[in-house]
Amino acid sequence: MAAAPDPRMSRPGLTEQQHRAVTARGVSVALSAGAGCGKTTVLTERFLAELEPGNGQPQPHLGQVVAITFTERAAREMRGRIRKACRQRLLDCPPQQVDYWQNLVRELDAARISTIHAFCGSLLRSHAVEAGLDPRFRVLDGSQSGTLLYELIDDELRSRLADRDAGALALAVRYNFEQLRSMIARLVAARDQINWPQWQEETPESLVARWEEFWRSETVPLVLRRFSESPAGKTVLDLALRYPPAHPKMRERCDRLLEQLPSLPQSDHPLEQLAVIGEAARVQGGGTAKHWVSEAVYERFRDAAKRLRDDIKDVTQRMTFDPLAARPAAETGLQLLALAAAVDAKYHEKKRALGVLDFSDLMIHARGLLVGPQRRGLRRQLAAQIHLLLVDEFQDTDPLQVELVKALCDNEYLHGKLFFVGDYKQSIYRFRGADPQVFRQLRAEIPAEGRLPLVENFRSQPAVLHVVNALFCDCLGPDYEPLQPHRPQVGPTPAVEFLWASESVERETESGRGSEAAPPGGENGETPGAAERRRRCEADWIARRIRVMLDARQRIVWDQAAAAAGAPATRAVRPGDIALLFRALTHVECYEEALRGYGIDYYLVGGHAFYAQQEIFDLLNLLRTLETPNDQVSLAGVLRSPMFGLYDETLLWLSLDRGGLAGGLFAGELPEQLDGQQRRQTEFAAQTLRELRAMKDRLPMLVLIHEALHRTGYDALLLTEFLGERKLANLHKLIEQARSFDSAGIFTLSDFITQLAEFVARQPDEPLAATHPESDDLVKLMTIHQAKGLEFPVTIVPNVGWSRRTQSSAIAFTPRLGPMVKEKGATCGYDLHLLAADDEEASEFRRLLYVAATRAADYLILAAGREELNLDGETRATKAARLWRGTGRN
Repeated sequence: MAAAPDPRMSRPGLTEQQHRAVTARGVSVALSAGAGCGKTTVLTERFLAELEPGNGQPQPHLGQVVAITFTERAAREMRGRIRKACRQRLLDCPPQQVDYWQNLVRELDAARISTIHAFCGSLLRSHAVEAGLDPRFRVLDGSQSGTLLYELIDDELRSRLADRDAGALALAVRYNFEQLRSMIARLVAARDQINWPQWQEETPESLVARWEEFWRSETVPLVLRRFSESPAGKTVLDLALRYPPAHPKMRERCDRLLEQLPSLPQSDHPLEQLAVIGEAARVQGGGTAKHWVSEAVYERFRDAAKRLRDDIKDVTQRMTFDPLAARPAAETGLQLLALAAAVDAKYHEKKRALGVLDFSDLMIHARGLLVGPQRRGLRRQLAAQIHLLLVDEFQDTDPLQVELVKALCDNEYLHGKLFFVGDYKQSIYRFRGADPQVFRQLRAEIPAEGRLPLVENFRSQPAVLHVVNALFCDCLGPDYEPLQPHRPQVGPTPAVEFLWASESVERETESGRGSEAAPPGGENGETPGAAERRRRCEADWIARRIRVMLDARQRIVWDQAAAAAGAPATRAVRPGDIALLFRALTHVECYEEALRGYGIDYYLVGGHAFYAQQEIFDLLNLLRTLETPNDQVSLAGVLRSPMFGLYDETLLWLSLDRGGLAGGLFAGELPEQLDGQQRRQTEFAAQTLRELRAMKDRLPMLVLIHEALHRTGYDALLLTEFLGERKLANLHKLIEQARSFDSAGIFTLSDFITQLAEFVARQPDEPLAATHPESDDLVKLMTIHQAKGLEFPVTIVPNVGWSRRTQSSAIAFTPRLGPMVKEKGATCGYDLHLLAADDEEASEFRRLLYVAATRAADYLILAAGREELNLDGETRATKAARLWRGTGRN
């Protein structure tokens, strides 16, 4: 039973729900904190409440209160808030407590507030002997560990191919080298889920048997349930029940549908029942439109029945599983897994030899240190050192992290030792392994008095929250807790706008621009030009709406100064109040062009094209030229870059030398066709490259790059170009990566070049360097993931009606289904996995939209490109609205 809250620990300004969370004792707390409900305030107050003197509880010291956050930024914010609150307590405390709070303020730098990875790193260093590690180990960042892993994969593949290894040869025939590397890397990245020795005993037959069992127990019921609950099925049943036709034969068919369709998931003979449903879902021979209540109802039923019959064909295909056809996929998956096991073993040995760990190692080794009967003594010892463990953003954790949290509490996680905060509605990191179910499952284990809500929202005006609650109360499940507004409604209503951009509406802009040409690139089943036109149309509508909003100085934003003076009011919207939140920045250039076209200043936060910038190519070409003198392509690239500025004609004359371009550049006598300026620049390039090559092996990468920039003035030249500040910032970001490689102490210039070349080829998601502070008065463009934890007075969410992206990886692994690859023309584990994951993906899609919508403080605009009517009478816009309401699938 939870102890009664201590009234002495009450803090002014806390709501009743926040106060309960801060003061609950005798039971662990699982706080379900809605968006904008002040969870950081609660974590701060709960942290200090544990250290409050004279609260009637055992007095822990600072090191016994541990806080784990999701990101470094969150850790810094929490530490800053705790410091500010602690100083306020120092100012407010009675004289006898001054020394206590003063000492606490001084010691806060040593407070155990960190990310889970940093916490595990500290834990492993403190118990390196028990963990079997060198206590001086270093932690590789993502790019460093990726470089090391890809080099080992390359070595393993080349070695096996040279030895004519049958498995490697078979894989090389089926996949290209780059795809093969990526698949192996993906398996190694999932090593915390893979019991390598166990899977080495697996055979293709046993793996196919796993898939068949999963198909029978999971896939078939899932397919039947989805079919019976499909939009077409719901429409047919609704119309058959509400408007039974007058024709006897058609009425009989409708009665059969009403009987057979809802009971299909429980059927013992589903194929036969599907055939009955297919026969009943027909209108031919069942009268005409005059036998229905109206022609419109007849046409709706006819069209929905047609879609239902078409769906039956797909369902029937999924109702069969051919083990023989699935076997090749099983063989390929096990071959890849065996290769990945060999690479992982070498990766492990290499890291041990170098005395380094990657981020995954921190978690895996920490689990090995704490979990298991043989670790009971150490686990109890560590748990005794923790009075309270606070965990933020628990919805973004994975099962491994939950294991660690429970181990740190030594199974006392139900009795007051654990305080965790999360919101399953905001779990949007499934691609990183986050599982919102772990939050809900652990919360369900906590006694009822510890399962506390936090639903009073301080961020948004009531008119925004009412619509958000209406949109998501159904589609986010029965556990949805409606957000309650704390602020009064001050701005105009309604405060949520649906902006359905239509190509059919004539554009009326001040600039009189016509429609722009649409490059090819269809998506979602549209013709190649349609998707691009729709996207550009939507971008134009959004930009025009922002222009109108700014020009009219619409008073829709909460005026904080007026509220502080006791007279809540609104003020005119400014560019810095507005944010566009995207699911991905894949096509963000369309929106940038539209904003520029309407004269709207903006700032793109992040992006994904860092390794596609010319300044990155230039530096890579320079480093390749220094490392590999016979790389003629890289030499040509660096010579014609701003570093040396040689003309293409100059390169042509130089390349006519018998030694090619390099021979002509370093020849004793340059071609006579060069004019004076080009001759001097060529001589300068040759001298500079000679000198840099001479020093490359004795200088750290960072110093070498700085020396090259000093000699060529390349960084200064970038500033003279269009978007020069952004280009220079990108260059400095790349230099920081070189600094990181240098500090690791295990990489050479060749390693850095390999990593950089790999990233240029693969183009991983890496944002461009920041050139503006977040406080600048500019419209902001960012992803929803980047916006998590932030708020904006005016939030615009484009693309709400577009289809979800499906998994595109060539391989997958789960402990139940093992390694899975796609096999053309056969149903195999990969297909079963994607089908099962589709519901999870759809749920995360809705959560992503929820996170976007709840960033809005004063005004929310939901935008989508609009199409012509589909056969079922729905536009893409209405499909989007239906998706948000949870009444159908997109």
